[in-house]
Amino acid sequence: MTSIRTDEKRTQIPPAKEGERAVVAMSGGVDSSVAALLMRDAGYEVIGITMQVFDQGVDHDTGKRRSCCALDDTYDARRVAEKLGIPHYVISHESEFEDEVIRPYVEDYLAGLTPSPCVRCNTFVKFETLQQRARALGARWLVTGHYARLHRDETGAAFLSRSADPAKDQSYFLFGVKQDSFRDVLFPLGDYSKSEVRSLASEAGLVTAFKEESMETCFIGADGPAAFVEKVAPKFGLEAPKAGQFKDADGDVVGSHKGVHQFTIGQRKGLGQAFGKPTYVTSIDSESGDVALGGREALKSEFLKADRANWFGEVPKPGTPVRARIRHRHDGSSAVIQAAHEGAFEIRFLDPVYAVAPGQAVVLYRGEQVVGGGWIVSDPAYQEQGLSLEARP
Repeated sequence: MTSIRTDEKRTQIPPAKEGERAVVAMSGGVDSSVAALLMRDAGYEVIGITMQVFDQGVDHDTGKRRSCCALDDTYDARRVAEKLGIPHYVISHESEFEDEVIRPYVEDYLAGLTPSPCVRCNTFVKFETLQQRARALGARWLVTGHYARLHRDETGAAFLSRSADPAKDQSYFLFGVKQDSFRDVLFPLGDYSKSEVRSLASEAGLVTAFKEESMETCFIGADGPAAFVEKVAPKFGLEAPKAGQFKDADGDVVGSHKGVHQFTIGQRKGLGQAFGKPTYVTSIDSESGDVALGGREALKSEFLKADRANWFGEVPKPGTPVRARIRHRHDGSSAVIQAAHEGAFEIRFLDPVYAVAPGQAVVLYRGEQVVGGGWIVSDPAYQEQGLSLEARP
């Protein structure tokens, strides 16, 4: 049995009690492989589970094998489990994934929104499903390979924070998971960098040590999001993407397009025609099919409104300073909470931000800790006037 070396700064794994069991979600990548390794070497009785949610396999249009959600990933997870000497099971949840992730993804694009499928997957599919499995297997902990940290207070309540590796931090994707769900969750990689994780995998002889990392949305084929939406929409009984017109800041028609599903707020490339100057998508009207274009300044926002909020701890009071991330690759901008309640909030940025896209998640931080987050909603009047959020029960 190969063991790894760890130092005392790794605080995300509590000491194991005799016979204490943990279920590790194993995707077939290096991160979840090392999470299983760390748990085993910490003395836990580890069981590996791989969720089959969308089998990409080979893209029959191109002949290329896709990098995520293929059978090869399941095989790799199984090989790692064998190397570690732990049992491994595969569970299928393709129908839940289709209902909670794929259909909303298609609907959002058709509605002129910018979807966040990875946030939805973590919120509505992975954690709830895997926790049910963990309990059925008599496990104390559910463990994943996310780069994030959990800190617990004296009552056992867990608070979500950024990982030690800012380049790999995945706390943004986890904001929607209910705080109570994190009581029995561990993120062993929270104190590690990606390079350390690969070194640990290599040292242990795991086949995933240098496996290429998947960066794209797992269920999207080689032709990209627009082609996927066109192909899948009829399956859900949804209307075909609506063609429309490009309009400039004065409302004049400056071109045409084949569907609003091709565009997101802030998009510059892939507009299908040249405009002679830097031109961005500034708004999308799915009813009329109009896509408004303008310069970078037209993308500027001082306010943001979000619904379907999820909070870690008490709902923050007006005037609370936060740092708001409006997309995963966004470092975050300083903001102040204008109003908030259980279901929604609005914030004012200290300096304007660019390309706030309805449909995306916005996650709020105090230092490294996640305060909460929600889903950005489109409200032109609010953007222009800074309207106050009405209290709702």
